[in-house]
Amino acid sequence: MASASCTAPKTAPEFHPTVWGDFFINYEPQPLQACMLRPEKWMRERSDQLRKDVSQLFDAFDDVFNKFKHRDESFIIDITNDPKGLLSLYNAANLLTHNEEALQEAILFSRHHLELMKSNLKSPLAEQVSRALQIPLSRTLKRVEALSYILEYNVHEQRYNPLILELAKLDFNLLQHIHQRELKTITQWWEDLSNDIGLDYIRDRIVECYFWSYSMYFEEEYTRARMILAKFFMLTSLLDDTYDTHATLEECRKLNVAIQSWDESDISVLPDYLKNFFLKVMSNFVEFENELEPHIRHRNAYIRKVSIWSAVAPPALPRSASLPILSWLLPLATVRRCRARG
Repeated sequence: MASASCTAPKTAPEFHPTVWGDFFINYEPQPLQACMLRPEKWMRERSDQLRKDVSQLFDAFDDVFNKFKHRDESFIIDITNDPKGLLSLYNAANLLTHNEEALQEAILFSRHHLELMKSNLKSPLAEQVSRALQIPLSRTLKRVEALSYILEYNVHEQRYNPLILELAKLDFNLLQHIHQRELKTITQWWEDLSNDIGLDYIRDRIVECYFWSYSMYFEEEYTRARMILAKFFMLTSLLDDTYDTHATLEECRKLNVAIQSWDESDISVLPDYLKNFFLKVMSNFVEFENELEPHIRHRNAYIRKVSIWSAVAPPALPRSASLPILSWLLPLATVRRCRARG
Protein backbone atom coordinates (compact mmCIF):
# COMPACT_ATOMS: atom_id res chain seq x y z
CA MET A 1 0.00 0.00 0.00
CA ALA A 2 2.85 2.35 0.89
CA SER A 3 4.59 1.52 -2.37
CA ALA A 4 1.49 2.37 -4.36
CA SER A 5 1.18 5.75 -2.67
CA CYS A 6 4.79 6.57 -3.55
CA THR A 7 4.22 6.01 -7.25
CA ALA A 8 0.73 7.44 -7.60
CA PRO A 9 0.56 10.42 -9.99
CA LYS A 10 0.29 13.76 -8.28
CA THR A 11 -2.52 16.22 -8.77
CA ALA A 12 -1.09 19.29 -10.45
CA PRO A 13 -1.44 22.45 -8.34
CA GLU A 14 -3.30 25.39 -9.78
CA PHE A 15 -0.67 28.05 -10.44
CA HIS A 16 -2.12 31.43 -11.20
CA PRO A 17 -1.72 32.29 -14.90
CA THR A 18 0.84 34.79 -16.06
CA VAL A 19 -0.30 38.36 -15.53
CA TRP A 20 1.26 39.34 -18.87
CA GLY A 21 -0.81 37.14 -21.16
CA ASP A 22 0.22 37.66 -24.81
CA PHE A 23 1.18 41.28 -24.27
CA PHE A 24 4.86 40.96 -25.19
CA ILE A 25 4.25 38.57 -28.09
CA ASN A 26 1.87 41.06 -29.67
CA TYR A 27 3.83 44.13 -28.60
CA GLU A 28 5.60 46.10 -31.31
CA PRO A 29 8.13 48.56 -29.86
CA GLN A 30 7.68 52.02 -31.29
CA PRO A 31 10.63 53.04 -33.49
CA LEU A 32 13.11 55.19 -31.60
CA GLN A 33 12.94 57.82 -34.31
CA ALA A 34 9.25 58.32 -33.59
CA CYS A 35 9.87 58.57 -29.83
CA MET A 36 12.90 60.84 -29.87
CA LEU A 37 12.44 62.66 -33.19
CA ARG A 38 15.97 61.59 -34.10
CA PRO A 39 17.31 58.63 -36.14
CA GLU A 40 18.67 55.76 -34.04
CA LYS A 41 22.06 56.06 -35.74
CA TRP A 42 22.33 59.68 -34.61
CA MET A 43 21.31 58.71 -31.07
CA ARG A 44 24.03 56.07 -30.86
CA GLU A 45 26.71 58.35 -32.23
CA ARG A 46 25.66 61.11 -29.85
CA SER A 47 25.64 58.68 -26.93
CA ASP A 48 29.18 57.50 -27.71
CA GLN A 49 30.42 61.09 -27.86
CA LEU A 50 28.71 61.98 -24.59
CA ARG A 51 30.33 59.00 -22.85
CA LYS A 52 33.74 60.35 -23.80
CA ASP A 53 32.87 63.86 -22.65
CA VAL A 54 31.33 62.74 -19.35
CA SER A 55 34.20 60.36 -18.52
CA GLN A 56 36.55 63.35 -18.43
CA LEU A 57 34.49 64.97 -15.68
CA PHE A 58 35.40 62.33 -13.10
CA ASP A 59 38.71 61.64 -11.40
CA ALA A 60 39.64 58.87 -9.00
CA PHE A 61 40.81 59.73 -5.50
CA ASP A 62 42.78 57.58 -3.06
CA ASP A 63 41.65 57.33 0.54
CA VAL A 64 38.50 59.27 -0.26
CA PHE A 65 36.89 58.32 3.05
CA ASN A 66 39.64 60.02 5.01
CA LYS A 67 38.14 63.44 4.29
CA PHE A 68 35.21 62.46 6.51
CA LYS A 69 37.49 61.69 9.48
CA HIS A 70 39.73 63.43 12.00
CA ARG A 71 43.30 62.33 12.46
CA ASP A 72 42.20 60.11 15.34
CA GLU A 73 39.97 58.18 12.88
CA SER A 74 36.73 59.53 14.39
CA PHE A 75 34.14 60.90 11.98
CA ILE A 76 33.87 64.66 11.54
CA ILE A 77 30.65 65.57 13.31
CA ASP A 78 29.92 68.45 10.92
CA ILE A 79 28.97 65.96 8.23
CA THR A 80 25.85 65.14 10.21
CA ASN A 81 24.56 68.54 9.10
CA ASP A 82 25.00 67.59 5.45
CA PRO A 83 22.37 64.97 4.53
CA LYS A 84 23.49 64.81 0.91
CA GLY A 85 27.08 64.19 1.98
CA LEU A 86 25.92 61.52 4.44
CA LEU A 87 23.93 59.81 1.71
CA SER A 88 26.96 59.80 -0.59
CA LEU A 89 29.10 58.38 2.22
CA TYR A 90 26.51 55.69 2.95
CA ASN A 91 26.14 54.60 -0.68
CA ALA A 92 29.89 54.59 -1.31
CA ALA A 93 30.64 52.66 1.88
CA ASN A 94 28.20 49.94 0.85
CA LEU A 95 30.65 48.94 -1.87
CA LEU A 96 32.73 47.35 0.88
CA THR A 97 34.23 43.89 0.65
CA HIS A 98 35.24 41.54 3.45
CA ASN A 99 37.31 42.85 6.36
CA GLU A 100 36.99 46.54 5.47
CA GLU A 101 36.30 47.83 8.95
CA ALA A 102 36.58 51.50 7.97
CA LEU A 103 33.74 51.12 5.49
CA GLN A 104 31.66 49.13 7.97
CA GLU A 105 32.06 51.98 10.45
CA ALA A 106 31.09 54.47 7.76
CA ILE A 107 27.90 52.51 7.04
CA LEU A 108 26.87 52.39 10.70
CA PHE A 109 27.69 56.07 11.24
CA SER A 110 25.94 57.40 8.13
CA ARG A 111 22.92 55.12 8.43
CA HIS A 112 22.34 56.14 12.06
CA HIS A 113 22.30 59.84 11.23
CA LEU A 114 20.25 59.40 8.05
CA GLU A 115 17.61 57.55 10.05
CA LEU A 116 17.48 60.44 12.52
CA MET A 117 17.05 63.14 9.89
CA LYS A 118 14.98 61.44 7.16
CA SER A 119 11.62 62.72 8.46
CA ASN A 120 12.86 66.32 8.15
CA LEU A 121 14.21 66.10 4.61
CA LYS A 122 12.59 67.66 1.56
CA SER A 123 11.89 66.08 -1.81
CA PRO A 124 13.69 64.61 -3.71
CA LEU A 125 16.41 64.00 -1.10
CA ALA A 126 13.82 62.46 1.23
CA GLU A 127 12.90 59.87 -1.42
CA GLN A 128 16.55 59.19 -2.23
CA VAL A 129 17.40 58.59 1.43
CA SER A 130 14.37 56.34 1.92
CA ARG A 131 15.30 54.25 -1.12
CA ALA A 132 18.93 53.97 -0.01
CA LEU A 133 18.06 52.96 3.55
CA GLN A 134 15.80 50.26 2.19
CA ILE A 135 18.28 49.05 -0.45
CA PRO A 136 21.74 50.67 -0.77
CA LEU A 137 22.44 52.16 -4.18
CA SER A 138 25.02 49.50 -5.08
CA ARG A 139 22.38 46.75 -4.64
CA THR A 140 19.42 48.36 -6.36
CA LEU A 141 17.97 47.52 -9.75
CA LYS A 142 20.08 49.98 -11.69
CA ARG A 143 17.54 50.76 -14.39
CA VAL A 144 14.76 51.49 -11.90
CA GLU A 145 17.01 53.77 -9.87
CA ALA A 146 18.24 55.46 -13.05
CA LEU A 147 14.70 56.31 -14.08
CA SER A 148 13.95 57.76 -10.64
CA TYR A 149 17.10 59.85 -10.65
CA ILE A 150 16.65 61.14 -14.20
CA LEU A 151 13.29 62.56 -13.17
CA GLU A 152 14.84 64.18 -10.09
CA TYR A 153 18.15 65.37 -11.51
CA ASN A 154 17.33 68.36 -13.69
CA VAL A 155 14.38 69.50 -11.57
CA HIS A 156 16.02 69.58 -8.16
CA GLU A 157 19.78 69.67 -8.71
CA GLN A 158 20.93 73.29 -8.50
CA ARG A 159 24.05 72.72 -10.58
CA TYR A 160 23.19 69.80 -12.80
CA ASN A 161 25.33 69.01 -15.83
CA PRO A 162 23.26 68.97 -19.05
CA LEU A 163 25.72 66.55 -20.70
CA ILE A 164 25.15 63.95 -17.99
CA LEU A 165 21.39 64.36 -18.21
CA GLU A 166 21.38 64.04 -22.00
CA LEU A 167 23.55 60.93 -21.84
CA ALA A 168 21.32 59.37 -19.17
CA LYS A 169 18.18 59.89 -21.25
CA LEU A 170 19.74 58.62 -24.47
CA ASP A 171 21.21 55.58 -22.75
CA PHE A 172 17.93 54.73 -21.05
CA ASN A 173 15.86 54.98 -24.23
CA LEU A 174 18.33 53.04 -26.36
CA LEU A 175 18.56 50.21 -23.83
CA GLN A 176 14.83 50.14 -23.20
CA HIS A 177 14.23 49.61 -26.91
CA ILE A 178 16.64 46.65 -26.91
CA HIS A 179 15.01 45.11 -23.84
CA GLN A 180 11.55 45.43 -25.38
CA ARG A 181 12.67 43.57 -28.50
CA GLU A 182 14.32 40.88 -26.39
CA LEU A 183 11.14 40.38 -24.36
CA LYS A 184 9.16 39.87 -27.53
CA THR A 185 11.71 37.34 -28.81
CA ILE A 186 12.00 35.33 -25.61
CA THR A 187 8.24 35.29 -25.03
CA GLN A 188 7.82 33.82 -28.52
CA TRP A 189 10.53 31.25 -27.72
CA TRP A 190 8.64 30.25 -24.60
CA GLU A 191 5.30 29.96 -26.39
CA ASP A 192 6.85 27.67 -29.01
CA LEU A 193 8.60 25.59 -26.34
CA SER A 194 5.55 25.22 -24.10
CA ASN A 195 3.40 24.20 -27.07
CA ASP A 196 5.98 21.61 -28.12
CA ILE A 197 6.40 19.94 -24.71
CA GLY A 198 2.67 20.08 -23.91
CA LEU A 199 2.94 20.00 -20.10
CA ASP A 200 -0.11 21.54 -18.45
CA TYR A 201 1.26 21.64 -14.89
CA ILE A 202 4.11 24.11 -15.43
CA ARG A 203 4.20 27.78 -14.49
CA ASP A 204 4.30 30.45 -17.19
CA ARG A 205 6.92 32.80 -15.77
CA ILE A 206 9.10 33.71 -18.75
CA VAL A 207 8.79 37.47 -18.20
CA GLU A 208 9.88 37.06 -14.58
CA CYS A 209 12.83 34.89 -15.70
CA TYR A 210 13.86 37.56 -18.20
CA PHE A 211 13.57 40.22 -15.50
CA TRP A 212 15.90 38.16 -13.31
CA SER A 213 18.60 38.02 -15.97
CA TYR A 214 17.96 41.65 -16.95
CA SER A 215 18.59 42.64 -13.33
CA MET A 216 22.03 41.05 -13.54
CA TYR A 217 23.03 42.02 -17.09
CA PHE A 218 21.16 45.06 -18.39
CA GLU A 219 23.88 46.56 -20.61
CA GLU A 220 23.64 46.27 -24.38
CA GLU A 221 26.82 44.21 -24.73
CA TYR A 222 25.33 41.45 -22.54
CA THR A 223 22.39 40.67 -24.81
CA ARG A 224 23.53 37.10 -25.40
CA ALA A 225 24.16 36.46 -21.71
CA ARG A 226 20.80 37.95 -20.81
CA MET A 227 18.88 35.75 -23.24
CA ILE A 228 20.75 32.54 -22.37
CA LEU A 229 20.34 33.17 -18.67
CA ALA A 230 16.60 33.86 -18.96
CA LYS A 231 16.09 30.64 -20.93
CA PHE A 232 18.19 28.75 -18.42
CA PHE A 233 16.03 30.02 -15.55
CA MET A 234 12.88 29.00 -17.41
CA LEU A 235 14.20 25.50 -18.11
CA THR A 236 15.16 25.19 -14.46
CA SER A 237 11.64 26.26 -13.50
CA LEU A 238 10.23 23.50 -15.72
CA LEU A 239 12.37 20.93 -13.96
CA ASP A 240 11.42 22.36 -10.58
CA ASP A 241 7.71 22.06 -11.33
CA THR A 242 8.19 18.53 -12.65
CA TYR A 243 10.01 17.33 -9.55
CA ASP A 244 8.01 19.24 -6.97
CA THR A 245 4.45 19.15 -8.22
CA HIS A 246 3.90 16.36 -10.74
CA ALA A 247 6.38 13.51 -11.18
CA THR A 248 6.27 10.45 -8.96
CA LEU A 249 9.36 9.43 -7.01
CA GLU A 250 10.17 6.75 -9.57
CA GLU A 251 9.76 9.21 -12.46
CA CYS A 252 12.08 11.64 -10.66
CA ARG A 253 14.72 8.96 -10.42
CA LYS A 254 14.40 8.09 -14.10
CA LEU A 255 14.65 11.72 -15.14
CA ASN A 256 17.68 12.09 -12.90
CA VAL A 257 19.37 9.14 -14.61
CA ALA A 258 18.63 10.56 -18.06
CA ILE A 259 19.97 14.02 -17.22
CA GLN A 260 23.11 12.65 -15.58
CA SER A 261 23.89 10.61 -18.68
CA TRP A 262 22.91 13.52 -20.98
CA ASP A 263 22.31 11.16 -23.87
CA GLU A 264 19.29 11.09 -26.16
CA SER A 265 19.42 7.30 -26.26
CA ASP A 266 18.32 7.24 -22.60
CA ILE A 267 14.95 8.67 -23.51
CA SER A 268 13.52 5.15 -23.40
CA VAL A 269 13.69 5.09 -19.58
CA LEU A 270 11.39 8.10 -19.28
CA PRO A 271 7.60 8.14 -19.12
CA ASP A 272 5.99 9.30 -22.35
CA TYR A 273 5.05 12.76 -21.09
CA LEU A 274 8.70 13.56 -20.23
CA LYS A 275 10.36 12.29 -23.40
CA ASN A 276 9.80 15.35 -25.55
CA PHE A 277 10.52 17.59 -22.57
CA PHE A 278 13.93 15.95 -22.05
CA LEU A 279 14.80 16.29 -25.74
CA LYS A 280 13.85 19.97 -25.71
CA VAL A 281 16.05 20.62 -22.67
CA MET A 282 18.98 18.98 -24.44
CA SER A 283 18.38 20.78 -27.73
CA ASN A 284 18.24 24.16 -25.99
CA PHE A 285 21.60 23.56 -24.34
CA VAL A 286 23.04 22.62 -27.71
CA GLU A 287 21.72 25.93 -29.03
CA PHE A 288 23.36 27.74 -26.11
CA GLU A 289 26.69 26.17 -26.99
CA ASN A 290 26.30 27.00 -30.66
CA GLU A 291 25.84 30.66 -29.79
CA LEU A 292 29.27 30.76 -28.16
CA GLU A 293 32.63 31.06 -29.84
CA PRO A 294 34.35 27.68 -30.34
CA HIS A 295 37.06 28.32 -27.74
CA ILE A 296 34.52 28.87 -24.93
CA ARG A 297 31.91 26.23 -25.76
CA HIS A 298 31.08 23.84 -23.01
CA ARG A 299 31.12 20.27 -24.24
CA ASN A 300 28.36 17.82 -23.43
CA ALA A 301 31.02 15.38 -22.29
CA TYR A 302 32.10 17.85 -19.63
CA ILE A 303 28.49 18.42 -18.60
CA ARG A 304 28.05 14.69 -18.05
CA LYS A 305 31.25 14.58 -16.01
CA VAL A 306 30.31 17.55 -13.85
CA SER A 307 26.76 16.31 -13.26
CA ILE A 308 28.18 13.36 -11.32
CA TRP A 309 29.82 15.73 -8.84
CA SER A 310 26.54 16.83 -7.36
CA ALA A 311 28.06 17.79 -4.06
CA VAL A 312 30.35 20.40 -5.61
CA ALA A 313 29.02 23.95 -5.31
CA PRO A 314 28.98 25.87 -8.62
CA PRO A 315 31.47 28.74 -8.84
CA ALA A 316 30.35 32.35 -8.92
CA LEU A 317 29.27 33.38 -12.40
CA PRO A 318 31.62 35.83 -14.12
CA ARG A 319 30.23 39.04 -15.55
CA SER A 320 30.91 38.02 -19.13
CA ALA A 321 28.74 38.07 -22.20
CA SER A 322 29.13 34.39 -22.96
CA LEU A 323 28.39 32.74 -19.59
CA PRO A 324 29.83 29.40 -20.77
CA ILE A 325 29.74 27.91 -17.27
CA LEU A 326 25.93 28.07 -17.14
CA SER A 327 25.57 24.97 -19.25
CA TRP A 328 26.48 22.63 -16.38
CA LEU A 329 24.27 24.19 -13.72
CA LEU A 330 21.06 22.51 -14.89
CA PRO A 331 22.15 18.86 -14.54
CA LEU A 332 23.97 19.71 -11.32
CA ALA A 333 20.87 21.23 -9.71
CA THR A 334 18.75 18.33 -10.91
CA VAL A 335 20.97 15.71 -9.30
CA ARG A 336 20.75 17.51 -5.98
CA ARG A 337 16.96 17.69 -6.07
CA CYS A 338 16.54 14.01 -6.88
CA ARG A 339 18.79 13.01 -4.02
CA ALA A 340 16.83 15.17 -1.63
CA ARG A 341 13.56 13.60 -2.72
CA GLY A 342 14.91 10.06 -2.62
